[in-house]
Parts: sequence; C-alpha cells; structure tokens
Amino acid sequence: MQKDTIKLLKNFKIPMRKSMDNSGKILVDYYGIHKVTSRNEILNFLSTQDEKALKSCCNMIDQLSKNVSFNNAIKDEALLIYDNMKMDDFLEELEDKKIVKDIITQTFLINTGLQSTDVSALFFLAYCNSTQGILNQFHKCTDGLYQFQIDGGAEHLRSKLIELIGEESIVKVPAVTHISWDETSVGIKTSKEYFFAERAIYTLNAADTENIKFTPHLSSSKKAIYGSSVRGVLKKFGVIYENPFWINKDLCGDVYVMDTLGNNGPIKICLNISQMENEKYVLIGLAHKDSKRFEILEQLSIYFGQEATEPKYYAENQNSFLDLSFPSGFVSLKHFEDLRTPLGRIIWSSPETADRWYGCLAGSIDAGFKGAVDLLSDIRPHSFAFEDSQLMQPNFVEIPPRRLGLFGFHWHSIIPTVILAIFVIFKLRKYGKRILLKYV
Repeated sequence: MQKDTIKLLKNFKIPMRKSMDNSGKILVDYYGIHKVTSRNEILNFLSTQDEKALKSCCNMIDQLSKNVSFNNAIKDEALLIYDNMKMDDFLEELEDKKIVKDIITQTFLINTGLQSTDVSALFFLAYCNSTQGILNQFHKCTDGLYQFQIDGGAEHLRSKLIELIGEESIVKVPAVTHISWDETSVGIKTSKEYFFAERAIYTLNAADTENIKFTPHLSSSKKAIYGSSVRGVLKKFGVIYENPFWINKDLCGDVYVMDTLGNNGPIKICLNISQMENEKYVLIGLAHKDSKRFEILEQLSIYFGQEATEPKYYAENQNSFLDLSFPSGFVSLKHFEDLRTPLGRIIWSSPETADRWYGCLAGSIDAGFKGAVDLLSDIRPHSFAFEDSQLMQPNFVEIPPRRLGLFGFHWHSIIPTVILAIFVIFKLRKYGKRILLKYV
C-alpha cells in the first residue's frame, strides 16, 4: 500500500472515492476475448497448469528482486549480468510458456508505459522490488476487485498544496532552458525571465532534463544515466457516453489486454470509472501513443458493441508519460546510485531518484520529501528537528485498504494528473534585465 500518498491525502482532508461497484463480467483479450465471471479470480482464463507456471515464474522474479534496489543496483557484481541483458531476454531465459511471458510483459507495460525490449533486466528487477514484488501485481481480493480515486483528481491535491505554500510564494514560469551555479548561488533561466536562488531542488524528469543547458556541465555519471533513459510508449484516453450500454451485455466495462501483438487494436487496458449516482458514464484507459481516435473507438466496439463508436465526449493526452513527469525507464543502471548526488547548490530530487514505488505518485512524494530533508538539514542543521523528518513518513492510517486492481494498476496514472514536485527555493527574487546566470 502506498502509505505516503494516503497520509498526505488524509492530512489535506481529501477523501478517496471508491469507483462504482461495477457488476458484470470483465473481459480479458488474449488471442480471443474471454469473459471472466468472477472479479476476484481475474486469471480464470488461464489453465491450471499456466496459472502454476505464472506463480512459479513470479516467485523466481521476486527472489531475485529482493537483492536489487535503485540505490544499490550495481553494488553486487553478480547482478551485473542482468544489466547487460534486456528484460525480454531475461524472461525468455526464465520461462518457456509464451502466455506467462506475455502476461508479465503486459503487466509491466500497463504500469510503466515501458516496453520489455527497451529496458534492462536489472531495471525490471529494481522496479519489482520498489513496488513490493511482481506477485503483488496479481493480488486477489476476497471480496472482488475495486479501485479508489482521489476525490477531485490531482487538481484538488495541487490546489491544497498551493494553499499550504501560499500562492504569493509560487512563481509560474515557462520551461526552464538554462541552469547555472557557483559556490554562492543558482541561476535559473526560462524562455522569458531570469531568476536567482540561494539553493534549489531539481525535480524535473529525464525528458525535461534533455532540453536544459547546465553550466558547469552535468557530471559524466549523470550524463551517462540520462543517456540511457527510454520513454513510455502509451497515452491516456477517456470516453464519456450517454448511457452504460455495456451492462446490456452483462459486462462491467473493464478490459485487460494480454495480447502483446495488439491484434484487436492499440488499447492495452480499459477501466470503467463511471459514477452512477451522477449519471457520468466514463471509460478510461491506455493505448499506444501513435494510435488514432477511430482505432481506439473501433476496438471498444469490438468489446462492447457499435454504440462505443459514438461517444458524447472523447479526450486523450498524447504525451502522458512525458508531460506529466513520469520517470523514464533505463537501458542500464550503471552510475544510477550517483543520480541523487547534489550538483553544486542544487539538490537532485527528480522522479527517477525514488527507490520506493518507482513510477508512482508515492514514489514522487518520497523523492521530493528526501530532497527537502536534504536541503533543510544542510541550510539549518542545528534547528532541523526529528519531527521535521517525520512530516510525511508513512504511518498506519485507519482507512479502508486500497485494493489493487489487476496487476496493481495505479489509478493516479489514469486520472489526469500532475506529478507532486516540491521546490524549496529561498530568497527568490527577480532581477529585471540584469543577467544573473554565471558563466553566460
């Protein structure tokens, strides 16, 4: 359970709203469309033999991943073999059954947007460790599957953060183009303005970092890390309908696509987040980033009927895994432990520095929190109290547990979100036309 996220929401008094208690069957698309009759037995379409093989393979992965984390991935030389191996080659060596490899591959794709052919096996193992193991992704609930959503979405969370920090303390700027620093200050340049800070916390992801000039240059290890980054290949889509026509087919509206070839179309997952009480009938999901609207609607019609091609409203985010600051995948984890190393007066706290719940909202919270603690302990070590470090540490919270949907699907990556980024910048002031960037 992502306790950091839950505690933060509780502190802000933001309720977690349960999705409608969908009745009906779940569809599983794997070389044919299978109707799963039991919501707490989502893998019922598998034979007994295949299910045992899946469990055995996941157990082996979990045992290996226990010794791997993002902050010490290369310390064990015996693990280096996995850094020189792609994830799909690793699965080939581990398991013969195609259906088992396909399910694990699709699970990883749905949760991260990353393809098994793009990342190293060591990255995959570190990811499994950070998200409490691959077996956790196949969690079965005794009373069925359901999901929780943040009430009001991430916009609600962002507004609470702005209220807490104070809108007068927040400077909204265009994209950062240049960052420089020396022994006394940090210069930050955007396409229109210059800013000066005593210190800064850097929370931008790998994709954003590529477009920023640094003076002095980034260290060779940081360049190597970012040079091996890869981006997600999925986008988010949402469709609103006049009525929930899928219930006429005894379907709940959820579809899990296990077919790695995408024979029926570009959709990888579709979930029903309708609010029956408000008569809002909404399907949302992930599809390949290059897919067209008509391809997505056509695939929905295969599952639910021709009515799916005539939505009341359709929207998508072409750059879901970039614009929303999702961390990237990596071809290699060499030098990865150096990613959090400060850069002069800049604390490095990008989403990729999370070693718990990597790629999730909880991971971003953890990365930002660690960056803030590092900065505060540096600038006022004598007044930095233990209670400060416990501000957002995970504690037990008496609320209903967050049931994991199939494969532990993270709802924050479906609801339009912004990543939680904590910038702690002191003595920020604007200097008009004066150029403050050193070395420029």
